[in-house]
Amino acid sequence: MKILLLLSLVHHSIAIEPPQPFDFIEDGILKYTNHSVDPCDNFYRHVCSFGSPDSPVSEAMKDVFDFTRQNQNDSWWNQLDIITTFPMFEKNKFSTILNNATSFIEVVTKFFNSSCTHGLDTVALTQDIIQVASNLRRKKLVAKINTNETDCDAELELIRNLLTENSDNFVTTAWKLIFNFVDLAQKHVCQIRNIEDHLKVDVRRGIEATRDMFEDFSKSAKNLVKYTPWVKKQNVVKKIEKIVSELRIHDNYGEDYQTSTNMLHKLEKYYTECKLKYNVVENYELLCYIFMSSTFKLRALSNWFFPDHNAYNGHPSVYFGYPVYHHNQYGKEMATKFQLGHTGIIVGHEIGHTFFDKHDKLQHLPYFSKKVEECVQNQYNATCMEYKEHSCATTDNSLDENGADILGLHLAYKHLKSYYGERLKTKIDRLKMTNEQLFFYSYAMSFCSKAFNCSADSRMMRSATKPCHIYGSRAPETLKKINN
Repeated sequence: MKILLLLSLVHHSIAIEPPQPFDFIEDGILKYTNHSVDPCDNFYRHVCSFGSPDSPVSEAMKDVFDFTRQNQNDSWWNQLDIITTFPMFEKNKFSTILNNATSFIEVVTKFFNSSCTHGLDTVALTQDIIQVASNLRRKKLVAKINTNETDCDAELELIRNLLTENSDNFVTTAWKLIFNFVDLAQKHVCQIRNIEDHLKVDVRRGIEATRDMFEDFSKSAKNLVKYTPWVKKQNVVKKIEKIVSELRIHDNYGEDYQTSTNMLHKLEKYYTECKLKYNVVENYELLCYIFMSSTFKLRALSNWFFPDHNAYNGHPSVYFGYPVYHHNQYGKEMATKFQLGHTGIIVGHEIGHTFFDKHDKLQHLPYFSKKVEECVQNQYNATCMEYKEHSCATTDNSLDENGADILGLHLAYKHLKSYYGERLKTKIDRLKMTNEQLFFYSYAMSFCSKAFNCSADSRMMRSATKPCHIYGSRAPETLKKINN
C-alpha cells in the first residue's frame, strides 16, 4: 500500500510539471513547412502542408492546457455545490416536477406544508415561492402575506390558489429557470479557470507586451486617418480619430477574477444556508436551487479571457486569446517586444474591425469608402479563385473580415519596416530565412512577392490585384486626383 501511495505521489508530481515555454510559430515552421512546394507557386501550401494539423497553434498549445486543466482538478470552484449538484437535476430534466406547471405546484405546496408543520418561517418561504412563480410567468405576482397567520392549512390554500390561478400564464418551466441560471453561473467558473490558465503558465508579461503593441498600432492607424483623402473629403477625420481613441485592450484579469469569485461565493453561501434551513423537508435541494435561480439575476458575462487562438473586437474593448499573449512573451523570432509576424497581424486585424465597419450598417464609422470596399473584394476573389480549395462565394458578409485582414497586415508590415530598416533582409541562420520572410511565414498572406522575389508569371503574382490602400495618402481618391 505504501509503495502504491508513493507511486501515486510520484505520478502526480510528474503530471503537474509545467511544460517548458516555447515559440510555437518557429516550432510549426520547422515541423510543417513543405519545401517541395515553391512558395511563389502556392505559399499557403508551402507553409501549411496538407499533413499539418487543422490548427497548428491549437496543437502546440495542447500540452499547456492539459497541464493547466489537470492542475485545476481540485480547485475550489470545481467543488462548489451549486456546480456539482446540477448534474443530478439534469438527469431528471424531463420529470414532471421540472417540466409541468401542475406537478411543480403540487411539489411546492407539499414543500410549503412540510416547512410549516416543522415550524419554519413561512413568511420568507412564501416570498421565495412568489418570486419563483413571478419568474416562471416573467411577470410580478403580488400576494397578501398574513404575518399573524398560524394555520398551516389556511396558508397552504392561499399559496395553492395563487399558483393555480396563474399556472396557465407560466411562459417557462422550472427546468429552463435553473438551466439558464447554471449556464450563467458556469460562465463565472469558466472565467476563473481561463484566468488561472494565464497565471499557471504565466503570460502576464505577454499581456503587457500586447497592450503596448496595441497602443502603438492604434497610434499608427490614427495617423493614417489624417492623410486619407476620402476621410478628409467627408469631414470625418476628428470623428474617426475619436472612435480610434476609444479602443483599449481588456486586461483587467485581477478585477474580473475577483468579481467572479465574489459572485460564486455569494451563490454558494445562499444555497448552503437554504439547504440547512429546509433540510427536514422533501426535495429541499431542488427547491433551494430553484429559489436561488429566482433570487439572483445573473447577467451574461463576456468571455474576456479564453484559451482559443482567436481575438474579438467588442468596441471599445478588444480581447485576445491566450496563444496571442503566450507568443508575445515567449516568441523569439523577432527578439523584441514586437512579435509582428504573428501577433502583430492579429492585433492589427482587430483594430481593423473598428476601421473597416460592417457593410450593411455602419456601427461606428460615420462614413466609409465604396472604392475601398470594391478593391478589397476584388483581391479576395482573385486570390480565392487562384487557390480554390472550397467555395469562393464573394459576399458582403465577409467584407469586414477581408478588410480587417488587409489593414491588419498593412499596420504590422509598416512596423516591421520601421523596426528593422536595412536589417529586413538579414538572414536568421537557424531558420535559413530573412526577417522579412519570417514575417510572412508567421502569417501567410499578401506581400509575399517582396520577400520571396516571385516572378511576374508566378501564381502568387497572377492572383495579386492592385494594392488596397484603405487609409493613408495613397487611398483611392488621391490616386484619382493625381491621374487627372
